[in-house]
Amino acid sequence: MNLDYFEEKFPHILKSIRTAKQNGRLAHSYIIYSDNPGLGKSLASVMSKIISCEKEGVDSPCNICRSCIALEKGTYSDFYKLEPLSKSRRILIGDDDAEQNTMRWFQSKFYYSSLSGSASRKIGIIFGADRIMPQAQNAFLKTLEEPPSNSYFILCTDNPKALLPTVLSRCQKISLLTNKVSYGFKYSEEVFASLRRIISSERNIPNAVNEIDEICRIFSSIKSDSEKEVSAQWDEKAKKSGESASDIKKYITPVKEAAISSEYMLRREEIINAVVTWFSLLYQLASGIAHRSLSNPEIIDENVISQSSFDHEKALSYLEYAENFSWALKFNIDDTLAVHEFVMNEFFKT
Repeated sequence: MNLDYFEEKFPHILKSIRTAKQNGRLAHSYIIYSDNPGLGKSLASVMSKIISCEKEGVDSPCNICRSCIALEKGTYSDFYKLEPLSKSRRILIGDDDAEQNTMRWFQSKFYYSSLSGSASRKIGIIFGADRIMPQAQNAFLKTLEEPPSNSYFILCTDNPKALLPTVLSRCQKISLLTNKVSYGFKYSEEVFASLRRIISSERNIPNAVNEIDEICRIFSSIKSDSEKEVSAQWDEKAKKSGESASDIKKYITPVKEAAISSEYMLRREEIINAVVTWFSLLYQLASGIAHRSLSNPEIIDENVISQSSFDHEKALSYLEYAENFSWALKFNIDDTLAVHEFVMNEFFKT
């Protein structure tokens, strides 16, 4: 989602930010809350360009100045981000500012001299801000109350209620609620096809085993994808750091492994949410809701009810098992065990 998308869909948001910049009234901290995490991340990127752009007019970002180009290339030296990279997908306070990907490390970057000159704007983005632990939020309060000169913070979240009231009160809020989440993630077609087979296949052990294998294969694939993509990013960082092999093993490797685990959990959560949404739509169809009135009609066949013999009571049972599946995985039950129980319940207890 680029600048043109927000120009069309959320012009009032861009206008208010541009006007605030032109009048020297930019807030030092913003909270973007959205029901679509990708949308929030994209707006944070656009806002970073508007804030840092060296052109002061209302048509910024210009996309041709030094700052715009550097942000686009990922070489803007005063840009910092923080996201939940621990194995538990939490943002921790950290022991000191040397512990990377912690709140103390993140905050410390804004008290150093700018690498691009005194006029350069420092920008910090926190993705998954609802994953900041309370102790880390309290530590961040001092920075929000008295932000360093030329520093701007953007917090992205889909659950602002998880943030402390004191944090919320010190940030200007930007709503990106669309009442619709996109489920176009990788393997989404395979997931929805498997769910369709689960409710329509003949009730026997071989079919159940096939769907268990298919869903476990999808989980295995996203784990492999997470490891491959995150490893490439961190191996490149290690290469550029100039650290010795022993230091890489001691400092960078543990962080990389935690980042891989965090990325897998994030992608797995996409699947979990999609499964629950699909069965929720199924229940709505079984209850007489028109297919065109569904929030995400694109992910479920409008003929699924007529082609399968069940009523809304049975559809409710399906949904309850899907919610139990979600609950189990979010509390770190073994993936294979959770998938096995979910599929067997859907096959033989409805």
